[in-house]
Amino acid sequence: MKKGFSLVELLIVLAVIAALVSSVTMFAGNAIKKAKATTIARNLKSISLAAQKRLLIEGPDFFRNLPSGTGIKSLMKDVTEGYSLYVLIKRSGEVNTTAMYTTTGVDTELVCEMLPDAFVAENDEKYTLLNGDYFCVIRWDKKLSAEGFINSGSTVTYVPKDFLCQTQSFSIY
Repeated sequence: MKKGFSLVELLIVLAVIAALVSSVTMFAGNAIKKAKATTIARNLKSISLAAQKRLLIEGPDFFRNLPSGTGIKSLMKDVTEGYSLYVLIKRSGEVNTTAMYTTTGVDTELVCEMLPDAFVAENDEKYTLLNGDYFCVIRWDKKLSAEGFINSGSTVTYVPKDFLCQTQSFSIY
């Protein structure tokens, strides 16, 4: 009686193992994509809600008085790079907030499926500021100076093209 395995038996075992590894890798890759999309959807919603909460509790001066070196990470601790927040406060009290994430390396369809009001902007949405309107851009690590945008007649982009966006409109007055 011969001891050991034949070459054919070893090749069959290796083929079965390879098939199992490839199917597990495919499922793991999908799980990683879904986890990233879930995190991005959660963060976009949380940034929007944090901005709304701050505006409703502290008023429109919260963003005007936000120090220049402060960013989204002052609103939320868990947010990483790639996120931005645009805040447009109109003289009438109408507020438009746009929480954004770069579309690089993310399954935007999956994010939009999880967060139904999220979208990838196909065109820039612009607004011409009137006297008394205020606009600011808050990146992950800093607030960009909005002084140049306060002038009446300035045109600002409050929903930029090719970004994954979640917008919210509400009134504070």
